[in-house]
Amino acid sequence: MKTYAANSGGECILQVDDTSLVINSRTSMSILRDPFIKIDTSGNLIWLNRYQSPSISGFPVIICKDNQNNIQKVGGINSNITYTEISPSGSQLILRPYLSSGFYATYANVIKNSNDGGFIIVGTSSIGPEINQKYDALIYKTDSNGITPNLVSIKSNLELNISEYKLIQNYPNPFNSTTTIRFKIPKNDFVKIKIFNASGKEVATLVNNEFLSGEYLINFNAEGLPTGIYFYQLVINDVLVETKKMLLLK
Repeated sequence: MKTYAANSGGECILQVDDTSLVINSRTSMSILRDPFIKIDTSGNLIWLNRYQSPSISGFPVIICKDNQNNIQKVGGINSNITYTEISPSGSQLILRPYLSSGFYATYANVIKNSNDGGFIIVGTSSIGPEINQKYDALIYKTDSNGITPNLVSIKSNLELNISEYKLIQNYPNPFNSTTTIRFKIPKNDFVKIKIFNASGKEVATLVNNEFLSGEYLINFNAEGLPTGIYFYQLVINDVLVETKKMLLLK
């Protein structure tokens, strides 16, 4: 048993390689930045650093690593999420804030590696300072440098009974250039059908109109898109209802 960084408490630990681990902690002294610690597997201190980015974001700071054993952590400052990348030697490589435009505050809960070398950050957005203000799920998708072009806020709507809406698997699937997407809605609503590629980039909006209750068929022409996996979403009144996968083969 060993102790590190007086006046602080450990929050999460991550094995970086076969011989070392990193520990994120939070200080109880407001004048100090939170300590970030690297130790070997025997518990010996390798380094202890305090970085420019404060850790407190309303939730414990979450960390992960890339295939170069650089450490990524998400925290927050002034109600905005911050992304920090730290080298195996303890140097701060990147400090990047994600500004909460259109929201009172955003908070990071999770950071995970994605298959393309980037990261997915999941958190919470709020529209006001009160505890009973509406909160929505929030997702950032970044590239390998922590850069993200898009913020997705999945809005809540207690009046929408999602089970009454239906997004049906496209036909044919797999398809070559053209396919048909079918959906059902129980009442008059504003409907969007969006298409995304495997990297999460929106490539088309098929529908962006108000519809009467009923069942509808929408043709999707993917002639200008490359072979690959795509996702299509049914969005009702800005609420994501359902997502399905389809395969384009040329």
